[in-house]
Formats: sequence, structure tokens, C-alpha cells
Amino acid sequence: IFTVINNGRDIPGSLDSAILSANGGANTDNIIEFIPDDLEFLTLTLGQDAPLPEIDLQLLDPGTERQVTLDATGTISFWITTAEDVGADFVLLHVESGQATLVDLDIFGSAQVDSEDVSSQFVVDADATLGFNYSFEYQIGDDINGEGSLVKEGDTLLDLLGVNTYTGGTQVLGGELRGHGEGIQGNISVAKDAALTWKDDAI
Repeated sequence: IFTVINNGRDIPGSLDSAILSANGGANTDNIIEFIPDDLEFLTLTLGQDAPLPEIDLQLLDPGTERQVTLDATGTISFWITTAEDVGADFVLLHVESGQATLVDLDIFGSAQVDSEDVSSQFVVDADATLGFNYSFEYQIGDDINGEGSLVKEGDTLLDLLGVNTYTGGTQVLGGELRGHGEGIQGNISVAKDAALTWKDDAI
């Protein structure tokens, strides 16, 4: 479905296979780990006909809500990017159900449409959740849309830069979540030892 590029050497399907394995139940912990020996210094480039697969965590058992963690902890320089000319509505990651949590994963998208730079987007469906848990300060520049929710975990700062329209609410369980007026959406809850920052004013 897509290709991982390592110094000009193509490794087809590496992340795709891992996601499908987790969806199919082969990974009982629902954790997709990026092994440093296999994926360090790699750039995963998504082309026009090769979007990141949609994650449906209820694929085999609709009655059971599942969770998956995309875990890049300890992996050196692993990036997910988009190629040019993929369209203005390019979806970088689509969470259809359950919760998908990104752990220390560098993920962003950009494209060229009519010679203009446009960002890609995350889509989170109703009753689904997109989670972020980074051990270092990180910025999410892509828009987060849909009827689902966002969860911030971990002790560090996460900065939301996009014009987000997700409506399912926001939970800050740890660290600091920072955003502007169009960056943090829905009902908001902040844990006792966490912080929500609007520009320079912390709540």
C-alpha cells in the first residue's frame, strides 16, 4: 500500500503489515512497535494512491472496542510524511473506532495543490479517540477533524497548531496541552497534575 524508503532502498508494506496484523488480532496487546534495527533513519512517504490504511479496531469483533498503540519509542529518525500532489483533503490517519495512540511517532503531512502547500488531516470518527503520548515536546501541525475525541497523555508539552474541528472533546491526562482558539475543541477535562494552555495563559 505504501513504501518505506531507506537510502534509496524500498521496503514495501512494513507499517501497513503491522497495522493489519494488529487489526486482525495477531498482536494481542494491540501495540505496533517500530523496531530501531528495522526502521531507524527511515522515511515513510505516502503517495497519491497510497494513503495510510484506515484503522478499524472492531474489524473482527464489532462487539469489542479495541485499542492500538503506534509506538516509536527508541526508534531513531522515523518519519511519516506525504508526497506532493495528493490533494487538499488528504487523510494521514483515520481512526474509525476504539483508540489509536501515537507514542513518540513523528507524523506529519504536506502536499502541493495548484502550487500551494496544504496540510493533511487526521480524521477521528464518532466514539473513537486519537491519543498522543510523547516523551519529548512535540507539535501537531495537521488538522484533526471528525466527531471523535482527543486524549493527551505523558509528562511533556504537546502543541496543537492546526485548525481543528473534532467535536468529541479533549482530555488532558498528563503534561501540558497547548493550542489556540481553533486548536482545542469540544468539552475539555484536565487532570489535577496536567495543564491546558491557551497561548500564554494556562488554565
